[in-house]
Amino acid sequence: MLAGAQYPAQLSIDWIGFEEEERFGATMPRFLPLLEEEAMVEAHVPYQDYLCSAKGRANEVVWLVERFKSLRISEKEKAEAYDALKIHVRWQFGVRASRTTMEARHAQGLLSRSSVDCPS
Repeated sequence: MLAGAQYPAQLSIDWIGFEEEERFGATMPRFLPLLEEEAMVEAHVPYQDYLCSAKGRANEVVWLVERFKSLRISEKEKAEAYDALKIHVRWQFGVRASRTTMEARHAQGLLSRSSVDCPS
């Protein structure tokens, strides 16, 4: 499972400073066929707009990873194609994903130290 997939609202692509538009444009037509046609006639294709429209309500990171997972190529080729995009993923930690909150939520099901007997 994708790290953070349980909290997709906390995942995003860090578009600030993204400099791999050519690679992004070369890869995305695999998932967005209409993009290939526009890329042939337009100098500056709005790749982010296409991604935003295609993903709908889904998280952009999760959507993109799912597209790569669906490719009929080896796992190594999938990883290389994804890595070539050089996308920086941001994971904004929230309170719900914190260790403290998780421990508090499950405190009733945990054993106390005094109830555990470890042989020496």
